[in-house]
Amino acid sequence: MAQGRIQKQPFEEKDYSFDFSGELEPGETITLVSCKATNMMTGADSCETIIGKDPAPTVSGQIVVFWLNNGTDGEQHHVTLKVETSKGQKLEGDLDLFIVEE
Repeated sequence: MAQGRIQKQPFEEKDYSFDFSGELEPGETITLVSCKATNMMTGADSCETIIGKDPAPTVSGQIVVFWLNNGTDGEQHHVTLKVETSKGQKLEGDLDLFIVEE
């Protein structure tokens, strides 16, 4: 499930969500969530900086909500969210995050 591109400023801390409802059957739930973020310019793991651990990603029905934090003007990050479901599906959502000071 590709989510496309989003942009935020370095100071901004905001929530973002992936909606998996189109890929899940009625009654199917998300049982496990993991996140990964990679700095697209350096290849370095940027999960601690961009997603952080507090607050941790949360599940609301068939939607996963997580926070995007920090970053430096000009950075680009690829964020991957992986979920497992009550029926054994393994699904993935991706987005490219651009940090732009306006």
